[in-house]
Amino acid sequence: MKTHIHVNDLESTLKQIIQTGSPLKDLEDLTITGSGEPKIENLAGILRKFQDLRTAMYVSKLKFCHCEIESLEDNTFSPFYRLTSLDLSACKLKSISPGAFLGLDSLNDLNLSDNSLTTIPEKLFENGDTIKTGFSSNRLAGFFR
Repeated sequence: MKTHIHVNDLESTLKQIIQTGSPLKDLEDLTITGSGEPKIENLAGILRKFQDLRTAMYVSKLKFCHCEIESLEDNTFSPFYRLTSLDLSACKLKSISPGAFLGLDSLNDLNLSDNSLTTIPEKLFENGDTIKTGFSSNRLAGFFR
């Protein structure tokens, strides 16, 4: 099942899932879109709510499109450990912690295009697997910091 949620409706959608008491077991493809507003201050906290609802474990594709995120902290996506595809394009990302993608052992497609990244942490892809990545339209001065 595919689900599309606008960032402005994210909290109300989570509340609706809580009220119905049923996890979205068929949710495999989740897209969250925005228009740059509002800024997502605590992405890891929001994503943990999906884990609490026993929904995150089913998602294999996660896409944030035109969301204002700015930074990714360690273990941001750990509730979504079955992710194979993660799209963070056009999210105004400026920084990524080296452990942001820890636990995503199945990840093979990562799109970080159209952001404001200037560097990429050296140990970002430490699991050694081949990951298809997109970094176009960033401000990369160096790949590793």
